[in-house]
Amino acid sequence: MLPASSISSIRSIPQIYQYITEFPTISDSGPNAITVGPSGDVWFVMGGLTSLGELTPENGTVKVYQLPEQKNLTANSWGVAFDDKRNLVWFTDEISNAVWSFNVQTDEFAKHALPHPRSSPYQISIDNSDNVWFTEIDGNRLGEISATTGALNEYQVPLTSAYNALINSTGPAGLAIGKDGTIWFAEAYGNAICSYSGGKFHQYDLSSFGVNSPTGIAISPNGASLWITQHGGSFISRYDPNSHFLVTISTSVIGVTESLPYFIQVDSQGNVWFNEHYGNAIGRYNPSNNTLVEYEVPSRIPNLGNLSGVVTFTLSQHGQPWFTELYTGKIGTVNISKPVQLSMRISGMSGNTLNLNGGNSGSSSLNVTVDEHLGSSPVTLKSFVGNPNVKLGIHFSKSSGSNNFASNLTITNESSGSYSNNLCWITISAVSSQVIAGEVVQIEL
Repeated sequence: MLPASSISSIRSIPQIYQYITEFPTISDSGPNAITVGPSGDVWFVMGGLTSLGELTPENGTVKVYQLPEQKNLTANSWGVAFDDKRNLVWFTDEISNAVWSFNVQTDEFAKHALPHPRSSPYQISIDNSDNVWFTEIDGNRLGEISATTGALNEYQVPLTSAYNALINSTGPAGLAIGKDGTIWFAEAYGNAICSYSGGKFHQYDLSSFGVNSPTGIAISPNGASLWITQHGGSFISRYDPNSHFLVTISTSVIGVTESLPYFIQVDSQGNVWFNEHYGNAIGRYNPSNNTLVEYEVPSRIPNLGNLSGVVTFTLSQHGQPWFTELYTGKIGTVNISKPVQLSMRISGMSGNTLNLNGGNSGSSSLNVTVDEHLGSSPVTLKSFVGNPNVKLGIHFSKSSGSNNFASNLTITNESSGSYSNNLCWITISAVSSQVIAGEVVQIEL
């Protein structure tokens, strides 16, 4: 065990907005990777300070524990996990090529150096037996630190394509562990996901669906399906590994050409949460009613793409979203107890499916009603197609307004050819300066 090189603390005065609360830490601390402990304290890696940070939201205290042996270096972490049985915070660090643990009772670190250089340890999670699992995005390995022996084991992930063989990695990235102990991870360079169980890997190629750079992965509450982020496509997708059925939902791309969702988690109610790097927002999709809400983060740095760096996020044990702001040095959370003062309803179809099976001439109209009580700038209606290969003509009779307004939405099938299951999904969004409210519609071609 190695004691922290130094321990310091600051008092953070929260900046409270309607839907977001931000806790400033240190402007150049570069927070990335985040988790919440059982007491509600928020833990995150401060890469610019080569430190582990701890935020107590109740009083705004931020403690900074500097890593030993790395005073003149930075840290680069994409994963933190709290081990509540042993009171340890586990995190990855690409710079030191190691997995670290921190004892919250003794303020001591332990370094678990990886044997292969440039492994790039990425995300990290703990299974029901307290074994620590992590992905190596460039090393193309799945790693494990045994709870019983402390031994570090690494398992080589099979290469799946000529491209993966050329770069020698499928890009193991986001990580999730099922209740049955199965390890699931996204393969960002392979456009696939992979499971590991009983000493065997099973890879699911998603390239035929056009999946682009999956980075995050989560398991649905019933364990029957998986949720992934498509970082390269600005989509989130639900995948059933048994039926090989994929649903792809577009985020509401705002501000820049892509939203770049990174990681994804599912709360106990089945809500799907994810963070958007370029969208500078935290999203929540409710599969039960097909609604999408995206909370825009107020802080933005103009010369960094007008972004704050919402690169990693987590859910607390009570379903509270927390996120890091890499560029501003802030830690943020969504005020989920506050009702969203913007809603949108779509009517004029059977259930949630719109049939456009009339070929290229297939066309249909829907009614869109917007209810806005934000008292801010006008709301703009926008549409986003969840399949980049499907071409739809989408027209609003009225594309913006304030307070309550209605619009007629006409959708025309302008595609040719066939698609998987002849289905695609479009996101219709009401966009304001604070929050985006959307509804996802299934289109039958």
